[in-house]
Amino acid sequence: MFPYPSGALHMGHLRVYTIADVLARFHRMQRDSAGNAYRVVFPIGFDSFGLPAENAAIDRKVDPRAWTEQNIAAMSAQLRSMDTSFDWDREVWTSDPSYYKWTQYIFLKLYEHGLVYRKSSTVNWDPIDQTVLANEQVDAEGRAERSGAVVEKRKLEQWFFKITQYQDELLSGLESLNWPARIKQLQGNWIGKEEGYQVAFKLSGVPSEDITVFFANPDYAASAEYVAISWDHPLIESSAISAEFRETVKTVVAEIQRTQSFAQRALLGAYTGLTCVGPFSARKLPVFVSGGVPEMEGNAVLGASTVDAKDSAFGEKHNIPQLKDKTNSPNLDPYKTTKVSFSAFSIFSDNCSNVSGVWCGSSDAKRDTDTMDTFVDSSWYWLRHLDAQNSDRICDPKVSELLPVSTYIGGIEHAILHLLYARFIGKFLFKSGIVPQSGSSAWDGEPFKRLLAQGMVTGRTAKCPATGRYLKPDEVDWTDLNAPIMKASGKHAILSQEKMSKSKYNGVDPSEMIEKYGSDCTRLYVLYKAAPADELLWDEHGIIGMQRWLGRCRKLAQTVFANRADVAVKSDGTNANATRAVLDSTIRDVTLAMTKTYAFHVAIAALMKLTNHLEKVPEAEYAHSVYMESMRSLTQMLSPFAPAVSNELWSALSVAKKQHVSESAWPVVAVTDAAREFSTCTLMVNGKVRGTITVPAQLMVSEDALRAAAVQSDIGKRWLVDRTTGGLLQFDKVLVLKMGRVINFLIKK
Repeated sequence: MFPYPSGALHMGHLRVYTIADVLARFHRMQRDSAGNAYRVVFPIGFDSFGLPAENAAIDRKVDPRAWTEQNIAAMSAQLRSMDTSFDWDREVWTSDPSYYKWTQYIFLKLYEHGLVYRKSSTVNWDPIDQTVLANEQVDAEGRAERSGAVVEKRKLEQWFFKITQYQDELLSGLESLNWPARIKQLQGNWIGKEEGYQVAFKLSGVPSEDITVFFANPDYAASAEYVAISWDHPLIESSAISAEFRETVKTVVAEIQRTQSFAQRALLGAYTGLTCVGPFSARKLPVFVSGGVPEMEGNAVLGASTVDAKDSAFGEKHNIPQLKDKTNSPNLDPYKTTKVSFSAFSIFSDNCSNVSGVWCGSSDAKRDTDTMDTFVDSSWYWLRHLDAQNSDRICDPKVSELLPVSTYIGGIEHAILHLLYARFIGKFLFKSGIVPQSGSSAWDGEPFKRLLAQGMVTGRTAKCPATGRYLKPDEVDWTDLNAPIMKASGKHAILSQEKMSKSKYNGVDPSEMIEKYGSDCTRLYVLYKAAPADELLWDEHGIIGMQRWLGRCRKLAQTVFANRADVAVKSDGTNANATRAVLDSTIRDVTLAMTKTYAFHVAIAALMKLTNHLEKVPEAEYAHSVYMESMRSLTQMLSPFAPAVSNELWSALSVAKKQHVSESAWPVVAVTDAAREFSTCTLMVNGKVRGTITVPAQLMVSEDALRAAAVQSDIGKRWLVDRTTGGLLQFDKVLVLKMGRVINFLIKK
């Protein structure tokens, strides 16, 4: 939980913090086998350094620090209005000297270990914000994501992190993380390890000049027709390219820089007038600058039309002669190098923290005007939360007992930069001994064990069909939500669901929703409307349904309170048995959603189903023990989602009047007779039903235990075992469906 203090929360904030708060409240109510409550760390902080804050302050003619602190105060008040249960005593701000002095400390330690260096590099330059941008901060039209300025390419000397030193660890570490496959793939592709060969080609007519060429497929060595270099290759600025070709090359380089489409950029190129000779033959290969070669200074590859269709397309466009006869591939040196999609991350000018010449103690030290990007500031906040008040060291080494973070919740937009920075810094802190393993901790340098990615929130958006301009709310008649009318012309506007944005006039202020409907109803709606990973289509009318349901829960609790008895009545009647069955099913469904599936909409639906059942039970049975247990359990399971209303219900139902519902233990399935001790699970193989197995009910919430029980059952021994070897068949996948009521083994064919 580390927002940038822009001054106001949006619906995306409300969604992610509600999801996090629900999980934190649930885990506080869990108990271990000895009956002890879990220790839950649920901190909050603010990523408060950055040029946006400085620019906003300049626009308003106020001090950046005052502006930032004012925004933090406003956002903190909003967070509290959402009924979040953050550990405010663990709060950190990246702009606070007590925090950023340790960011400087980390930088200096990286420098000591040879993981920081300076070099000249081509960068994305924002001429409005006067700062360097990462590629991810430039949109598809070549504009800066924040300022909207057309991004320029400049050569600057700057600081870099040598993340390549940790490349293998960062790649292999992904395998152990419980992250969505898509995000692991995105990060793996960004790290971009590729095994191949690096060979020196000598430039013809240019003494002592070589081009180091990379290729992964040995066939390139025999079939190469040309050498392609990236637009930022040192040769582009060297005197090796004669005046005859220089202007054409510069023009094409500029066009490559402007072109955002990779498919279009890949065909852009120009002959440099240079040729080179490799060690495999005496054949001279022409050297071309190509937009298809990844931007990495010194990057050069071989092109062969017989090996790659993209090479063939480039060759055809630029009239490069193709080889008629393919020669045999030479015997290559088995030594392989690694090509990566980045050499390091630069430390961009993006905040006001000084990083060098501060701690050395030399009177000759000079202040370094380069500063670190906010991604560096936010790369280690998860560690500082554990020891936020420590002024003597970055943290007490013992805090690693609490690492790694069990659950990280955030959008897919953090998949690359933020999460990769955090992983790199985490592995460095661990490997360097700054934050060693402590006690029985599973800490190995990976900061986030599980990643729960939430989808974006979209709102109804109206555009003018003639101009495509986004329409302001007061320009549209929304009487019919599905057919908005432009007030000025009386014509229909174009209706769409798009990500909430100020520029699209489709945003919804969470504070207004909370003021109008209350925090509980608003929280319930954002959780019930869509699964966390799915896009949430905002529709205010949906909150009313949550309002009605909570009203029914209140009415039910009041009626139960009015019918209460001093001593609960024991009951073994039909209604009690039916109530027990519904209660047990609800506990299983909600617990599974909280621990495994994170399908909060399913959990809320299960609570509604339990409410419906309890409303149908005659009032004469309200004082019966099973009914009272069900009402209390309903209140307990509702409390992570709707804490305020749940406390009201608990005060009416609980014997311990001074106890908050959040202090009670999470309900568990009661084991009272054989019928409820066991559940039936349908066993399928490749989608075909092969029979049913009976398993202890508590196994229904454990996929591993359910799988083991299925394999050991008589049906499992018949259908899941190789009759020849007696060993288990190889499974492509095992699917546990319908809350454990179905298990489907997909067997390799």
